[in-house]
Amino acid sequence: LHTNMSKDSVKILVGKPTRVDLRTYGNDAHEDWEYIFQGEGLYGTPRELRISFINGKLKEIHEY
Repeated sequence: LHTNMSKDSVKILVGKPTRVDLRTYGNDAHEDWEYIFQGEGLYGTPRELRISFINGKLKEIHEY
């Protein structure tokens, strides 16, 4: 994954998100995709991945 990837490209690599949040700020469309991978984190806890898009392009990736 890298910045400015399209949502379609991310979906091909990572799959369908667990949750999607949509917001609009001015003329910009913000979208956050959250993935929860059960039992793959430290000590079997869920691992989370959050991918943020602005106007359909990947801007940030956070892993918890």
